Amino acid sequence: IGWRAASDCTWSFTEDNSFSFFSDFVLSLLAAKWDEHRWYDAAVTAGGALTDTALRGRATHYGIQPVVDINAGLRWQTTLDSADEDAYGFMIQAGWETQYWHENNKLIGWNDVEATDHNGSLSFSGLSLRAQFDW
Repeated sequence: IGWRAASDCTWSFTEDNSFSFFSDFVLSLLAAKWDEHRWYDAAVTAGGALTDTALRGRATHYGIQPVVDINAGLRWQTTLDSADEDAYGFMIQAGWETQYWHENNKLIGWNDVEATDHNGSLSFSGLSLRAQFDW
């Protein structure tokens, strides 16, 4: 659940709009909830006797998770029967897509002292292929 804004743009190279460059941009602000659990197990020597000690903690965090998705590339599309009002359409596109999740890392490092120390963003990038048939 959250806010989402998007922009889909196409710049045509031909008069019939069949071959084009496209770019898609999406910004999302997602409402998020994280449950954090910590367990510390230690062997402690108390007066010469070895005892096991376990510390356990739990916290729930709420926040806004910003996500950005950018996709750009080349597209070819056509209508299969342009004389008919209910024409069929076909489209093929290839582009580069990147998704970026700001400060998404909620893992606890080995040297963390405070429960609020969460750093690290997550990103995915790669070739994006798509074929579409419209009827």
